[in-house]
Amino acid sequence: MSIKQQRQFGVLFPFSAMPSKEGIGTMGEEAYHLVDFLAESGAKVWQMLPLGPTSLNAGSSPYMAPSTVAGNPLLISIQKLVKDNLLPQEMCYFKSTTSQEMCSKVDYEQVTMQHMEMLKRSYDYALDNTKQCVNEFVNENRDWLPDYALFTALHDFFKKPFWEWEEDVRDRNEETLKSYRNRLSEQILFVEYCQYLFFTQWKDLKKYAEARGIKIMGDVPIYVSADSVEVWCNPELFKLKGDKTPNKIAGVPPDYYSKDGQLWGSPVYDWDMHEKTNYKWWIWRLKHASELFDIIRIDHFRGLLQYWEVPAGEKTARNGQWCDAPGLSFIWHIKEMLPNVEFVAEDLGIIGNDVRQFVEDSDIPGMRVLVFGIEHWQDNEHLPHHSGDSIYYSSTHDSETLMEKLRSLSPEDNKFIKAYLKVRPGEEQNFSVFHLLFCSPSPLLIIPFWDLLLLGKEARFNTPGTVGDHNWTVRLNSYKTLDELAQTIRKYVEVSKRC
Repeated sequence: MSIKQQRQFGVLFPFSAMPSKEGIGTMGEEAYHLVDFLAESGAKVWQMLPLGPTSLNAGSSPYMAPSTVAGNPLLISIQKLVKDNLLPQEMCYFKSTTSQEMCSKVDYEQVTMQHMEMLKRSYDYALDNTKQCVNEFVNENRDWLPDYALFTALHDFFKKPFWEWEEDVRDRNEETLKSYRNRLSEQILFVEYCQYLFFTQWKDLKKYAEARGIKIMGDVPIYVSADSVEVWCNPELFKLKGDKTPNKIAGVPPDYYSKDGQLWGSPVYDWDMHEKTNYKWWIWRLKHASELFDIIRIDHFRGLLQYWEVPAGEKTARNGQWCDAPGLSFIWHIKEMLPNVEFVAEDLGIIGNDVRQFVEDSDIPGMRVLVFGIEHWQDNEHLPHHSGDSIYYSSTHDSETLMEKLRSLSPEDNKFIKAYLKVRPGEEQNFSVFHLLFCSPSPLLIIPFWDLLLLGKEARFNTPGTVGDHNWTVRLNSYKTLDELAQTIRKYVEVSKRC
């Protein structure tokens, strides 16, 4: 049964934001606890952000991964490795952090150092007993893993983006790569071992979620990092210069997120080349995503119709231009090749009638967001009564939290939203908001965990167009308060018929 054919409720909870003794959310007992909470509250969907490896150089953004299919080793549960006899307890150590606040921040530098050290200890301890399983895993994933493992080992060796490597390595001279495979064989095997651990733990968690009736919605960024294995291996699919640096980069023009627009730094696609290959790379990428997730959210969906292209070297996204992408011909092709995959279109931003028509003709549900609709001066498409067949959100990982928005309203907007919610004197505004959200006509309601807990500015997950440790780092310190909400949330689920 498709998303549009049933009323459901789900929670956006990025993996990294889960409570954990390891300094970052992992696929350990905390993830299983979250699945139990979702089931008890009546939720049917767990939405998460991309699961790819993050980089300190890229601000630890999950949307700038060096691979579109590899898993993030920081999400591997070290405690589960101990439980599975892949690491002795006496070799496991984490610098503990305590906080009385409901939320804290992931210290990615510390977490990366500690986590990779623990994984290396596990590798040294358990490789002999797992080598056959690892080899089988590598063979099953030979379409991507050998290249990714070599790319990662080379990255650690050269400590530069791939376009600054030796020319023969940058341009993938086979004899030179063979030499480096031999030279870096130990480092390559370690990368393969970490990926084996990641996907083994993921498979167990996914199976547990399925048993509890929870579907997982994953996120596929439309673009890839310029310094990624995909660009290194497939330079012909991107608009690059002769030295493999981007010639044109992706972003969006000025909008309500940023007055200068957003400059992402990712190379834009050479769509003519993709079309000549019948979109083979895209089919491969989405097929891998479909093996991980039950529902796939395509980020920046409008970029499949038109995309904002900026000359490399520009400081802002202002001096760009709209260029045509394949549009419906691409959508029809991926639907033909992947007929059983459910998609969601992220169609936010400044959207014209052409993009709205594109989403409608694609027959893929888009998104509407309450925090974008709280404006007294127009019948905004993001108000609940307009949600229709779209997926409805209280807020997103790129927006203010719901409470942050409500606390910063102008007098006019505040008066409007109270009238819209029918808030009476002495009545809790929060109750009215949740009642309105759950009773919206949207077939699927998604509420981020920070909105369930009524958290404000301190819990904002990302501010587009900015960099710094205020992005991607918010983490819940304990499930206690969230657990207390389970039965209250379930009542909303039942009364709104989202069972």
